[in-house]
Amino acid sequence: NLKNKIIFVGSLDKRKELDKVLMSFYRIIPKISKKIILIIIGDGSQRTFLKELSLKLGINHRIKFVGKINNSKILQKYYSEAICSVSYGQAGLAVLQSFGFGVPFLTKKNAISGGEKYNIIHEINGILCDDSNISLDLNLSRICQELKFAKGLGKNAYEHYHKYCTIDNMVQAFKDAINKTRKTKIRK
Repeated sequence: NLKNKIIFVGSLDKRKELDKVLMSFYRIIPKISKKIILIIIGDGSQRTFLKELSLKLGINHRIKFVGKINNSKILQKYYSEAICSVSYGQAGLAVLQSFGFGVPFLTKKNAISGGEKYNIIHEINGILCDDSNISLDLNLSRICQELKFAKGLGKNAYEHYHKYCTIDNMVQAFKDAINKTRKTKIRK
């Protein structure tokens, strides 16, 4: 499949810091392929603001707002075309979903998380940026320019998910806690 999309999947609210992603995308456009577009999947209070920002920046032709998607087959199509999945301000269950589809995840080191971001191993299966525009720009442009690197991250993300993040492995962790055993697969 042609990998020409950066995707965001989730609710469009302020804590996700999607405005920073749009600004970064605007700054890196001269450095990346004209075929790469940003797909925003989801709905929320920031939708109008983000659409207006993309118009103001003159990048609305490179950004597609598709709304909320609950159909896994449609979602799978977007992931199959994704270079990476990005959520700068929050890295929750979208990390595991992205990994499950074999797509690397890009966020910042101090993103809000319920712990899911700790599955991201920088430059192995995803990207952890510093909390700066420079870091976001450099990492986002690198993943778009170096598709072999991006595909390697995706392969590792998929393997990581299937080794450590499946429902069976998570259930085993509960069983281990109750039975005082250690059968859960954990990353060393």
